[in-house]
Amino acid sequence: MTQVGQIYKCAICGNTVEVKAVGIGELVCCGQPMGLVPEKQEAPVAETTPEVKPPEAEITEVAPEAPATQEESEPTQ
Repeated sequence: MTQVGQIYKCAICGNTVEVKAVGIGELVCCGQPMGLVPEKQEAPVAETTPEVKPPEAEITEVAPEAPATQEESEPTQ
């Protein structure tokens, strides 16, 4: 029987499952029983997102656009 907090992993696709509620039966993935991961190992947790730090800011100066000339602003016919 499973216990809350246990982690099972599929030997074929690597899918991991953490038990949140006790139940009867067998956890199966890819057509075969999933294996219990030893407690020393931790499975990746989907709810957490790794912290991504932006690279140090680089300042880039951009010249302002030149105003349109009269020829550019008049519609062509």
